[in-house]
Amino acid sequence: MAFLLLLMIMLLFKYFFFHRKPSATAAGAIVMAIGIFEYDLFNHCFIKSFTEYKWFVWFLIIAWMVISGSFLKSVFNHTFKLLHRQNEIQSFAIGTWIAGTSVCSTIMFNQIPEVKVIPEIVISVNGVLWTIFCILCIKNFIKLLKTDSYKQTHGIILLSTVSTQSIVIGLSTIFGTTNNLKMFNQGFFYLGILFYFVSLSIIVKRYLATYKMLDIKQDWYNTNCVIHGAMSITGLAGITSGVIGEKIIIAIWFWVLVCFFLVESIEIYRAVMRAKYLGFRKGLFQYHVSQWTRNFTFGMFLAFTIKLPVHFLSTSFLVIHKALVKYGVVVVILLLMIEIILFIKDNFTLKYFYLRNQNSHTENHFLEGR
Repeated sequence: MAFLLLLMIMLLFKYFFFHRKPSATAAGAIVMAIGIFEYDLFNHCFIKSFTEYKWFVWFLIIAWMVISGSFLKSVFNHTFKLLHRQNEIQSFAIGTWIAGTSVCSTIMFNQIPEVKVIPEIVISVNGVLWTIFCILCIKNFIKLLKTDSYKQTHGIILLSTVSTQSIVIGLSTIFGTTNNLKMFNQGFFYLGILFYFVSLSIIVKRYLATYKMLDIKQDWYNTNCVIHGAMSITGLAGITSGVIGEKIIIAIWFWVLVCFFLVESIEIYRAVMRAKYLGFRKGLFQYHVSQWTRNFTFGMFLAFTIKLPVHFLSTSFLVIHKALVKYGVVVVILLLMIEIILFIKDNFTLKYFYLRNQNSHTENHFLEGR
């Protein structure tokens, strides 16, 4: 009953107050960002049970359904290729659908045990979709390695790793860690690592080839934070599935820590330059769907850190670990709230109250002069 009520409210709100336009290819990152917060951070830092907080879970599921519905619509009206596969770089964003679905099914399994069969079906179908996406990734990697198109690439191609490791987490959580499943998870896990280093090598190659012409304000992308986020989800997948030992998990965490420092240092410098030359509002607080990847990667890094086997850490790194867990959640919440506000500001409109009885020509004229 609560689910149906929330569904009706959200659909009515979307119809009357939001632009009716197709979801962006990377819109799955919205589910990823909110989902990773509900997956571990909310539970770890605020409450110990979702029994009386299932509204949060229902909200995530409905958001996933709305975005998935938009993607399915593009398949049926034959606009899928035009909207989501314009080139080999953009098509990697399809990985947000795979990862978002994995996160959603995992949360559904953990927090709504009475519908256990539904997340089992969802993650199984997601595995089939991942197979298709995996083939697409391999074809795209070959194109990037053989042509000059690698000069336009960025962290979006690391969604090949994120989507693959999300399957490992989903399968391990929903179906357990039996010996047979562990064998499959090992294959997925190491394929994800292979995708990571292939992607990273292409990104490094791109910036080495173009650094003399680099404009940090425009040529450094939000998605580059997936450089550390993809390895964070790899570490979490290793913990969840048990396919690697604890010492290797610690080594992955150190890699993430170094990458996080390097990438976010560049991000801070980029933010300063954008604020200086584009203005504070346009440079820092203009919505773009790729910004959700930052929320996801920060949340994933924190989720990975929370589950880390800390008995292998030295005293100095234990201090760092404790500080990250204690204060990191504040940063994640702040970024999430900012992104939600920017999203609402960018998509909110009252045009349907004024135009619902007018013809399409009038509506188009209104939008052009808006």
